[in-house]
Amino acid sequence: MYSCLARTGKNMYVPGLNRRAFTKARIYNLHTMFFMNSTKPCIIDIPKVADVRGNLSFIEEHVNVPFPIKRIYYLYDVPGGEDRGAHAHKNLKQLIIPLAGSFDLTLKDGKETYHYSMNRANRGLLVPPGYWRLLDNFTSGAVCLVLASELYDEDDYIRDYDDFLVWRQEQEKPKVTVPFLDVVSTYRTLAPQMQQAFTRVGEAGQYIMGPELESFEQAFARYCGARHAIGVGNGLDALTLCLRAWDIGPGDEVIVPAHTFVATWLAVTAVGATPVPVDLNENTYNIDPARIEAAITSRTKAIMPVHLYGQPSDMDPIMALAKKHSLKVLEDAAQAHGALYKEERVGTLGDAAGFSFYPGKNLGAFGDGGAITTQDAKLAKKLRSLRNYGSSVKYIHDDLQGTNSRLDELQAAFLKVKLPQLDAWNTERQKIAEYYLEHINHPDILLPSIDENCVSAWHIFPVLCADRDALQAHLKAQDVQSLVHYPVTPGNQKAFSSLQVNGAHYPNAEHLAATELSLPIGPHMTRAQVEHVAQAVNAFAMAAAQPLRLVRKKARAA
Repeated sequence: MYSCLARTGKNMYVPGLNRRAFTKARIYNLHTMFFMNSTKPCIIDIPKVADVRGNLSFIEEHVNVPFPIKRIYYLYDVPGGEDRGAHAHKNLKQLIIPLAGSFDLTLKDGKETYHYSMNRANRGLLVPPGYWRLLDNFTSGAVCLVLASELYDEDDYIRDYDDFLVWRQEQEKPKVTVPFLDVVSTYRTLAPQMQQAFTRVGEAGQYIMGPELESFEQAFARYCGARHAIGVGNGLDALTLCLRAWDIGPGDEVIVPAHTFVATWLAVTAVGATPVPVDLNENTYNIDPARIEAAITSRTKAIMPVHLYGQPSDMDPIMALAKKHSLKVLEDAAQAHGALYKEERVGTLGDAAGFSFYPGKNLGAFGDGGAITTQDAKLAKKLRSLRNYGSSVKYIHDDLQGTNSRLDELQAAFLKVKLPQLDAWNTERQKIAEYYLEHINHPDILLPSIDENCVSAWHIFPVLCADRDALQAHLKAQDVQSLVHYPVTPGNQKAFSSLQVNGAHYPNAEHLAATELSLPIGPHMTRAQVEHVAQAVNAFAMAAAQPLRLVRKKARAA
């Protein structure tokens, strides 16, 4: 858009115009761009070209007007002594130009006051957003031209000065943004050690099945309190290989939670077995032990409890049922690194456990990775063969047809650097969870509940809200990132449509899938970020009352 005036492109000619003067004026104006980008008001000289028939001034977007011009309006015939424009704009930029006569313009930012006498048609005042403005002392016949960056929007106006002062104060507060998880800060705190690990592996020249993997496996086994740890390619492989090692396959059934990350179910179907879902405990969101026995049949071979969101499942009754029915128990501990059940770490509570080292986990690699922990030496030996093409000795393959699923040397080295920090990082997560539990108080939001026998790893801090989408949109507007874990239960996924469980009703699982929203909780969150999240959640206003189905006492930290 061009206002007023003139342009010197190759295809345009202005009769009688001195091109040298025009070009000189334009170059001069480019030197004023520094001032035009200022967040404070500033006078902008509009190029003036003298001509025998009168002066010419020209205005061009992004050249002498540092914003796209979307609206132009005039003030004229203003009675003497009349005030105009007593308001502020939140986002609108303006260039105010006196085309004829003169007037005074006063701007305020709540701290300073700026006075301008506007009386030259080739000088305009750039007014950034966030300034209270008042125009007065119009001379007879005065004309004020206003170029605006946006169309009319009543919501952009602040028409009361006291409201303006409150708004300005809010704008001056440091802006707090909260990512869902800050993995970069985790790296930066250990960057020198990570670089040393990288160099060590690179110089060693052995990148698969070497000393770094063996060293990490030993360290991780000690950490969990297990006799054996077997590094594998990812968390899904950790679960799948365990089921294979137990010879679970077609015709067999494995009991799983009705709601979990899909990998739990995929591990079962990967070996040809059938996942049999059991509904959740409405307080812990883990599989409900009281419902498991009714799902056991003559084909059941294992139970796979998931320590969902970092809280251990109630393992004692699960192990009792497994012993009664001669079943294996495989912990899905992908989200629970370092969590405790009755003062015992997960990974040692069942017959075996599968861990994921996906980058976002409490103990995360720089890519995919996983591990299996167990007390069973025979099972560990079998798993080491299965992960390596079914081979214990190079080029000699055992009775098993194995696969290629090995945690590589570089990831093992990185994980060993991180492992000593895991407990401290989990402690930081617990502190954040405690703050949320104490300070988030909203009638439409249900906080998580922690079993008194457990210390959660707080991989996820889940809240339930009937209007989850609105809550997530509200948090996004407050610069708080949130995620949903997980919006559809596995049994309602098309991928499992061939199973008889598809379409079955598991009310607690379905309610969790429909209402869960995960708040940021990471070891490198600042106090300001944690407080901002709690304040943002408490400020959420639902469009209409939608009471939660679950009603229980406010959760408390372990």
